[in-house]
Amino acid sequence: MTSFIERVRAGQRRLLWIEATAYAGRLMARGDVPWRESADYIAWQRKTQALLRSDVVSLSLTPLTCDYVRSRLDLQGSMAARRRTGYSLRVLLADEQFRAVAANLANELRAAFAGQPVALLSPTPRAWVALAHALAHGGEEPSVDADDAEDASAYLADFLRLFGNSGLDVLLLHEPSSTGPSALDDPSFVPLANLSSHFRWDLGLRSPHGVTGEQACGLSFAITPVATSLPVELGCEVPGRFWLGEPVASFGGSFLFAEIPEQAVPETVLERLGELRERL
Repeated sequence: MTSFIERVRAGQRRLLWIEATAYAGRLMARGDVPWRESADYIAWQRKTQALLRSDVVSLSLTPLTCDYVRSRLDLQGSMAARRRTGYSLRVLLADEQFRAVAANLANELRAAFAGQPVALLSPTPRAWVALAHALAHGGEEPSVDADDAEDASAYLADFLRLFGNSGLDVLLLHEPSSTGPSALDDPSFVPLANLSSHFRWDLGLRSPHGVTGEQACGLSFAITPVATSLPVELGCEVPGRFWLGEPVASFGGSFLFAEIPEQAVPETVLERLGELRERL
């Protein structure tokens, strides 16, 4: 199958990548995505794809992780056993049951959508540290420095090796909306770039506040709402106001990335998707 980035560069039309985990979870799973039941999860994904028709099918690790950790009080306790920054993440990503659930979902998703690119959406190493720490310590936000991020990258690379035989096409790293611009040459991305090259995944970075850098450092693309010149393919993130019915003059980029807000109105979403497809 043609890779995601090859499809982007083919240029017949721009791809529309729709991320709708929160929206479709509310609309078709009553706010409770069946992360721990693979058959039900695939059925939910099929319904989502039938409605929204994304050119890329995504498995998002952030909501999966939040749901899983909250269902495992024993795991929460183990993650909270020490307060050292990064400890909670190391425990989480080493948990065999969590690893099995995540890998199984990826395998099943690939089998169900054999003709489409399948993407794994993962926080950046820095964001992983913050997420795991918050889940273990009642929402507390840790201070994460460069050394913490590089340690986290090693834990994450080990975890991501689970997906080496899952047939994934894309690994998309994403920063939370509270951070500033992201750097393509962040040292914590290097182990993930090496891993992606080994498994032939297209590696991308999504940042709501822009991406900087003159060296690609193993990344194939970046997604940002901020127009910029980068040494990688650029995906344009559709702004949130678009889903409220506000006009947007133009969309740049080699492809479009659209995250539908959880509380978006279904009728408006379908109207807006129709407009996006006319502008591809």
